[in-house]
Amino acid sequence: MALSTTEVMRQTARSLRATLRGDLRFAMRVIVSNSSLRNSLNAIYLHLRFSLLAKIHAQFSTLFRDTPANLDEGDWYVEFCGTRFVVPLRGNSIGLDWDFALALLGHDSEIKETYRHLIGSNAPPEVFIDIGSNFGTHSLLFLGKGIRALSFEPNPMCHAYFKDICGANQVVPEIIALALAERAGRVKLHFPPAEPWLGTTKDPTSIQLENPSQVVSVEVAQDTLDNQLASMCQCRMLIKIDTEGGEQAVLRGAAVTLERFRPMVIFESLRKSERKEIFGIFNSSRYHLIDLPWTGGAPTVLDFPAFRDSPRTNFAALPLGLASFS
Repeated sequence: MALSTTEVMRQTARSLRATLRGDLRFAMRVIVSNSSLRNSLNAIYLHLRFSLLAKIHAQFSTLFRDTPANLDEGDWYVEFCGTRFVVPLRGNSIGLDWDFALALLGHDSEIKETYRHLIGSNAPPEVFIDIGSNFGTHSLLFLGKGIRALSFEPNPMCHAYFKDICGANQVVPEIIALALAERAGRVKLHFPPAEPWLGTTKDPTSIQLENPSQVVSVEVAQDTLDNQLASMCQCRMLIKIDTEGGEQAVLRGAAVTLERFRPMVIFESLRKSERKEIFGIFNSSRYHLIDLPWTGGAPTVLDFPAFRDSPRTNFAALPLGLASFS
């Protein structure tokens, strides 16, 4: 059947956009691979807004993931809250190095923008609890500002790289090789080896992959956040939870922590079907849910319908009467 003129124009426009994106990615590979061109690009990158950093990450973070590069090795710099961070770019790990460099501020940029406000506030967090720390793109920002970060990451594939990046930035990580949930014990962690950041202790079919057979499983230790923080002294605490669908299990094991420390909690919620329980946990603990980024002032509070139906995946929970981080 012959296509209409309108449909032909639409398909032509889609093809043209795809070609332009491909050409732009090729040009970016050339720039990043050449040290002189890359240094000029980096100088511009240091002054970009979070909204642009997010777009650059979405478009270019996978430039070297599957394709080797003829690379001039060197460093990429990122500035956050007055501190400069370095990410070495190396030929044998350029896929991960470049992805990390752009993810440091560009991935979950609304969370990173919220961090910037909190760290710059009159009462910044004293301890950052990073649940599902992965390669440490969240923890590193706090370590670099002299704030203690407890990085809970059960996947051993992530630890060596995080330690390496911390070494390059002259900070020392505290990696805790545990999954967190509502009880202590042993549990299976499922993840695709090429994408260890997608690790989950839930049904492995929940990992969105073209080929589910790529998922591997390892047994890891599990505990509750309440157990892990039982001996910690009172402090201003910030918690981030990103566990690929295991957030409500983490919260079930954190009731004492929420009551005792009254931390702000930044969390991911991918599935609307799970939001009723999450909302109920925070509501019973006297927390309000808000959208991100939050940069101070009176936030817009989400009631349950607004939270349930939100297309966003990252949110924050603020304890009623929050006095810190303002």
